[in-house]
Amino acid sequence: MKGIDVSKHNGAIDFTAVRNAGFEFAILRAGYGKYESQKDPRFEENYRAAKAAGLHVGSYWYSYALSPDEAIKEAETCLHVIAGKQFDFPIYFDIEDPSQSNLGCETITNMIIAFCDRMEQSGYFAGVYANTDWFLNRIDQNRTDRFTKWLADYRTNYNTTLPRDVHQYTSSGTVPGISGRVDENNATRDFPSQIIQAGLNGYESSAPSEHVVGMVTANGVRLRSEPNTSSNILAVLNTGDLFDVVDDRNGDAWLKVRWEGKEGYLARQYTNGDNGSRVEESAPVYCYTTGNYQVTATRLNVRKGPGVQYPIKSVSELSPSAQAQGGYCNGVVFTALETQNLPGESWARTPSGWVCLQNGSGIYCRAI
Repeated sequence: MKGIDVSKHNGAIDFTAVRNAGFEFAILRAGYGKYESQKDPRFEENYRAAKAAGLHVGSYWYSYALSPDEAIKEAETCLHVIAGKQFDFPIYFDIEDPSQSNLGCETITNMIIAFCDRMEQSGYFAGVYANTDWFLNRIDQNRTDRFTKWLADYRTNYNTTLPRDVHQYTSSGTVPGISGRVDENNATRDFPSQIIQAGLNGYESSAPSEHVVGMVTANGVRLRSEPNTSSNILAVLNTGDLFDVVDDRNGDAWLKVRWEGKEGYLARQYTNGDNGSRVEESAPVYCYTTGNYQVTATRLNVRKGPGVQYPIKSVSELSPSAQAQGGYCNGVVFTALETQNLPGESWARTPSGWVCLQNGSGIYCRAI
């Protein structure tokens, strides 16, 4: 995916011309420093125009911080500037200023963590922008690997060992709709689908959500249109039938439920005329969907099918990328190609096999 990053220094931009030239995203400077007066004077205009042109939009904040406390102040200012907007690319902490170069690896790393943690606490997908020298020599990779990287490396033989999701490969690009030199980038990660599905960066979540499943424990249980025995019967359920609990706040006697597309009420306990309709609620079920996930457990077993009854695969049987990472260990990102949500547990089919996303013992992955 081709993109640009711009600030006030690029002047007025025709984002429709940019889009028509084949660029798909724009990362906009929101501002710099710790004061709101340092908001980029073209940020609002660039945001509106880029969105109107149909570009995916991210943002960055240029840092002058000299300590973690100052980085948090910059994050607070950034949050205020970008509030009320939607970004389907990350919000980046741009750390490259010469005033910071001699602070030492520990301080610089702590500043990155302070800024990005604050952004994540506010529901944003946070990332770090730096050049190859900074990533290799001034930033502790072990402590910052959990944040997505935007790497600046303009060399013909650019670094290929540093993991990065966006590569800024030139600052001298020529782009229709923009006067003068332009930063150009390649993105290799599908940020829009991940961010929108997870409900980050101003979007409402479409990620997996919890709901309670009920189970009928008697035959002839009547699903009624209202919470009383004189209302219409919509369906008749039997022992073992499962349903979604829509609302359990109708008093002790009734549950509002959904079963096979019908929404109505079931009596919790025996009610004269409703044939002993006792209902038991199961443990919550997490309705996972396809998409990208990150392992939060120490390690996940990969099985040949969706259930503990299937054999566990060895590392040598996994996909090449999974083998290279030593299996589905903590922090590893994978793609769920298919999911099966069962009462009490959920499974995902990955390129390597089936993994358990959650069961009664806990949740082992998070959507990203």
